[in-house]
Amino acid sequence: PKGSGNQSSMGDGYVTSGKADGYYYVDLDLPSGTKWATCNVGSNLVAGPGYFFAWGETATKKEFTRDTYTFNYQGLGKLPISNDAARANWGGKWRMPTWDECNELINNCTWKYEAAGYTVTSNINGKSIFLPVTGCYQPNGLEYPSDGQYWTSDHSYAGAYMLCEKNRPAHISVDNDFYGRAVRPVFTK
Repeated sequence: PKGSGNQSSMGDGYVTSGKADGYYYVDLDLPSGTKWATCNVGSNLVAGPGYFFAWGETATKKEFTRDTYTFNYQGLGKLPISNDAARANWGGKWRMPTWDECNELINNCTWKYEAAGYTVTSNINGKSIFLPVTGCYQPNGLEYPSDGQYWTSDHSYAGAYMLCEKNRPAHISVDNDFYGRAVRPVFTK
């Protein structure tokens, strides 16, 4: 079943700002106006990793290998909305964040690693979201379980996913598109 992201209060000081198309979000007052969901696609829990997707695929699966990868991204710098896992699973105006929106989150927030993930607190208004550790699914199964790995909708030399590592701040990386990574939806008004 689809995750509902239905918490209006996330506990431990996390408070939502509102609800859009049936899912709660937090307004971190970022310059772009981007609102970040309280949960990952496929989870009802703030700390739940949710579903894993290969880049450009909208359904989760059991194996993440080159042979099971169905999306042909050749020459695409930006993911078409029809191949956006957030839009396909949550609908409405929800979508995967862009590379710039992830960088905005990295540059305008304080990141604190905790046992189950990262508290990301706005340096502008003090509100927070929680990004759980997710790892990523590779051909041999779940790898890097203490990292948070989240897809962006951009694919270029600059990056395809936001990587939150225990020992350093979040940054953008490029890696195999057929790996399974989590999706944290966003929207702008």
